[in-house]
Amino acid sequence: SLSNNIRVLAVPNTETPTVTIRASFAMGQRDEPAGKAGLTSLTTALMREATQERSAAEFSEALERIGASVSVNSGQYETTVTLNTLSKHLDKAMSLMMERALKPAFTEEDFERIKSQTIEGLMAARKTPQGLAGRAINSVLYGSTHPLSYPASGLPSTVESIKLDDVRSYYAAHFPAHLTGITVSADLPQADIIAALQGFAALEVTEAYRAPIDGLPEMTGRTLYVVNKEGAAQSSLRTAQPSIKFDALGDYYKAGLANFNLGGTFNSRINLNLREDKGYTYGARSGFNGGQELGSFGVSAEVNKEATAASVTEVLNELERFTAEGMDEAEYDYMRSAIGQRDALQYETPGRKLGLLSNIMRYDLPLNYRTQQANILKETDRDTLNSLAGKLIQPDNLAIVIVGDEAVLREELEALDIPIKHLDEDGFEIE
Repeated sequence: SLSNNIRVLAVPNTETPTVTIRASFAMGQRDEPAGKAGLTSLTTALMREATQERSAAEFSEALERIGASVSVNSGQYETTVTLNTLSKHLDKAMSLMMERALKPAFTEEDFERIKSQTIEGLMAARKTPQGLAGRAINSVLYGSTHPLSYPASGLPSTVESIKLDDVRSYYAAHFPAHLTGITVSADLPQADIIAALQGFAALEVTEAYRAPIDGLPEMTGRTLYVVNKEGAAQSSLRTAQPSIKFDALGDYYKAGLANFNLGGTFNSRINLNLREDKGYTYGARSGFNGGQELGSFGVSAEVNKEATAASVTEVLNELERFTAEGMDEAEYDYMRSAIGQRDALQYETPGRKLGLLSNIMRYDLPLNYRTQQANILKETDRDTLNSLAGKLIQPDNLAIVIVGDEAVLREELEALDIPIKHLDEDGFEIE
């Protein structure tokens, strides 16, 4: 760790004479104030523009001269600033990385331009069934005003309400105070890496506090949520139910193994049924999605308009059959060999290695957790996985979202005999 107790995790990169350094800050969607969804995304977009020392064009030129890149990305819980440079230009590149992270200009001109581009993009995304379905299913799963229920870029109405002062004060609350760790992929001695990070070592940091948000709304029974998309040629189908949060070495990891044959691979039951057998879709999948605080299980597919209700019925049948019977011996053997091969090739590039380190840091995992996962894969028997699937997947308690042409679909959806509610294009219930 650095002198300010910031953890540094490094992995050797012998493939190329390059260094990749990623600094993570606790600033994400989860931290956005009520009514300001999209603030993190807007802030990070502005951090990619002018700095206090150079215009955006001058900054790009300085990077080009040394063949380096600096990117800023945000997610639900963190914002990362990532540098990629040739080892011989590390000093110059580091000063550009620090400038990008710590000296954004946040000019009125950049703000107005990025804000209006963001709103235009959101209006366009709102026209796609997939965009509407993503917001709708999260709204139902988390509750319509939960910070994680919104699209990463917010809604047109929430972005409209963001002022430049909101961006400045939001950034100041988290940068640089909430630096949480640094990951490095480099073919350099440890002393050189630590020397390069002295700018970060000099920062005053404090631990970020987040008031807990307790669990997800309970789901009892099945409910169908319909978002009308007039003239839609196909329908977006999503299901969701609360489930377990991320755990690299426990039931969450095993749940991923259990789901593999249900909807986690091209040859899965749900995909073979809806795509290969019925021709309803180009692809359907299911999976567990767990984070630091919350988790869910869901199914997603874009289906032919004529097969919307039939697709819902088939998905429910597959979920019921799988929770009752689980995978058979052949599926179990296939899953173990396919996941074993996939994982062996997963961390070949510097970017992938950094992702692995980020995971270790984010969840405080043992350094050899991938080896431990490989052992769990070898040692967990079929009955254990099947009984876990039976416990975690609950076909009788779930939300089903359909985005499609309601006038065309109404009759067949009513025939499913599942209570129907209606959502507007922003994911709020229409009374």
